[in-house]
Amino acid sequence: MALTLITGSALAGAFSARAEIALEFRGEWSTDWHICKQVNGEIDVLSVGKDDFAFYEVGCSVGAGSPVDGGISYAATCQKGGSQLTHGRAEFRRSGHALVLALKGFPWGASDGLTFNRCK
Repeated sequence: MALTLITGSALAGAFSARAEIALEFRGEWSTDWHICKQVNGEIDVLSVGKDDFAFYEVGCSVGAGSPVDGGISYAATCQKGGSQLTHGRAEFRRSGHALVLALKGFPWGASDGLTFNRCK
């Protein structure tokens, strides 16, 4: 499986790092693909768009990405609940049919990774 990384664009003479989340990571993912809807405390649903992602109380936008251990690590700006915006890294990688999302550098992050399965 090839991972596509899109970065960089020149805007008005200034360099602006911009990224799109790779197509293979986009879509709806769930910790229980049979249900595929948010059930607080039991099931999390991850929605991954072109340049952002969200699950439970977490919403993030991404910036520049770089390859890392069979996946892609993106600069990320996230907010959990009503907290302040926090900067860190969001690492997306595939493990078989599953997606593993690790949030690094966030005080509430899941640095070991959360595993989601694509919704049917």
